[in-house]
Amino acid sequence: KAMVRWMVQVLLLGVVLLTAATQDSEEHKKEEEEYYADVGDGRGPPQNVTVTPGLTSLTVSWDPPDELPLYYSVTVGSDTQVVYGFSVVINNLQPCTTYIISVVSVYQDESPVTYSSGKTLDSVPPPPQSCWFEDITNTTMTLYWQDAYINCAITNHNISWSWDVLWSDEAGSGVDANR
Repeated sequence: KAMVRWMVQVLLLGVVLLTAATQDSEEHKKEEEEYYADVGDGRGPPQNVTVTPGLTSLTVSWDPPDELPLYYSVTVGSDTQVVYGFSVVINNLQPCTTYIISVVSVYQDESPVTYSSGKTLDSVPPPPQSCWFEDITNTTMTLYWQDAYINCAITNHNISWSWDVLWSDEAGSGVDANR
C-alpha cells in the first residue's frame, strides 16, 4: 500500500512538472492553438478541467472542445467511466488522497486527453488512543496523548477542559484550539 501511494505521488509529481512546463511556454500554447485552428475540425481535449473534492469522492467537470466527441472517458486509478455529459462524480475513494485524473475526448479516429489531479478531503480523526497527565501541581499539569493512526495527517488538536473545586462553588472550563 505504501509503495502504491509512493508510485502515485511520483506520477503526480511528473504530471505537475509536465503541466508547469507546458503552462510556462507561451510558444507551446500558440503552437497548440494554431494546430487546432489549422485542423479546422474543432476536435480537441476537454478544456478547463475542474476537480471539486469530497471526503471520499471527486467531482470532475470540464468544458467541451468546439466539436463534441462521441463520449468522454474519465479514468481515476483503475476506474474508467464513460461519460456523455460534461461532469462525473467518482465515489469510493480514500480520504486525503491525491489522485491523477485523465479526461479523454473520444472521437471515431482519435482521442485527445487532458490530465489533472485532485485530492479528497481530510477526514475527521478519531479521539486519541490514550491520554495521561504528569507534573501535576496546584495550578498546572502537563497533558500527553497518543493519536490514533489514520491515513490523513493530524495537523492540530483542540483541547477542552472543565474543573470544579472540591467543597467549593468554584467551577470553570476552557478551550485551547490549534495545538
